[in-house]
Amino acid sequence: MNYANIYKEKTHKEIFLILESIDKLSYEAKTALYKYLQENKRGIEVSSEKLDELKKSYQLEEEDINSLNYLSNLGFKIIGTMNDFKIIRTRSAKLVDIVGAVIGIVLLLVLKLAIGQWQKIVYNGFEILDLIFGIIFTIVGIFGLILFTKTLYRFVDYFSFKINKKGSKITICRIEDLKRKTYQIDNSSIMIATEEGVTTVSFVANDHQQVNLLSSSGGRVLQNTLTRLGNVLKE
Repeated sequence: MNYANIYKEKTHKEIFLILESIDKLSYEAKTALYKYLQENKRGIEVSSEKLDELKKSYQLEEEDINSLNYLSNLGFKIIGTMNDFKIIRTRSAKLVDIVGAVIGIVLLLVLKLAIGQWQKIVYNGFEILDLIFGIIFTIVGIFGLILFTKTLYRFVDYFSFKINKKGSKITICRIEDLKRKTYQIDNSSIMIATEEGVTTVSFVANDHQQVNLLSSSGGRVLQNTLTRLGNVLKE
């Protein structure tokens, strides 16, 4: 979302109303608003106290980003210091994947009802209610299939996931082709890239193959968190 353009379309009164609810703004909205007010192209006069409050608010979030506190939002946690730590999948993230897979199975069973509805239409002729229920059951069943596949894949993919960093040496454990694989790499092998709204942390393996480690297409907070993680790994 382009907040800069949004603020340009706001009246002075609307800008002041937004400033009264700073805590409700996202990180992107805060930083864009502060920059917009600093440029002061439309002569909006805001007190230095209010500007300081706005700046302090997004700086606190930046401190959380730099401390990797938002890793939990991606389903991971960091244990240790910035130069000697490990990153693993959180229990809550694993539980969410398991629950998602179970819900997916339950919804997937609805496909049996959908098949029954379509068979009824084929053998007994067209009825509007049969068609409606057939479509609804099919949509629910397909959604269940997608949910089950996505959560199960994520659970398996990160089941043995671990990043261990000791100085410049990094050990990465992960599942590939249903087998546990371990990489021993140097911090210089870590790469960070942002393309088309997706931030990715990857590494170059011993066979010179680039392997994606973690990625996010979420907001700036999550993407900046991944960028910070990549930089910490590179240190």
